[in-house]
Amino acid sequence: MEPAVITHFYVHLAGGPGAPDWNGLRRLVKDAVSSGRLSYPGRPDAIRSYIHIDDAASATIDMLHEDYEDSTFVVGGVESQRVYDVLMTIGEILGISSQPEFGPQIDTDHYVRTPYAYKPTHARNFVPQSYVDLAQGIHEIISDLDSH
Repeated sequence: MEPAVITHFYVHLAGGPGAPDWNGLRRLVKDAVSSGRLSYPGRPDAIRSYIHIDDAASATIDMLHEDYEDSTFVVGGVESQRVYDVLMTIGEILGISSQPEFGPQIDTDHYVRTPYAYKPTHARNFVPQSYVDLAQGIHEIISDLDSH
């Protein structure tokens, strides 16, 4: 019996207690809270698929309990969103009405639309049945920042 291979590709965690400051969504929210501005060091059309840490953990546990031997999975969010739209959601929650600012991309090797690179492995996406909404995750990040 071969175990399942589970890949958590650069998971953009939508909240979750104790997310590190290098986490992309936490960094966006933290910058907005501290500066009162919405900014992203990249392109406005960049697309990300966010998943809450609790959802990623639950999906991983579900895969271990199911009959998925010798399978490869990618754990990801339910839907993809443009970074511009994520920033507008952050602004709405924080009461920031200015338009987001986009700057030169710091990491030029970072993807714009997909984290996938060609690999000759057939992987299936594993998306949770129920999930924590992105806006709820943003609220959790704000609460976590306020408590520190």
